[in-house]
Amino acid sequence: MILREAWHLFLHGSLPQRPVRLIGVGISDWREAAAEPLQPDLFDPPRKPARDERLLETLDRVTERFGQGVLQLGCANKAGRHGPW
Repeated sequence: MILREAWHLFLHGSLPQRPVRLIGVGISDWREAAAEPLQPDLFDPPRKPARDERLLETLDRVTERFGQGVLQLGCANKAGRHGPW
């Protein structure tokens, strides 16, 4: 709905007759009925998605049961570290 309205304004608005490089769209004062928006603190540690947590827990359980190196993440490097962190 937002894209449709923005596109309509772009096509039918009073833009200058010269090329436009970038147009931004912003939304303010838009809230869902049950939840208030939350702005995270800049210095809060990043939250890992629940899916990532489950994946790492499963990897730990498989390693405990079958030994180190039986399973590894596709992004693991040769030193055995996982991911860019």
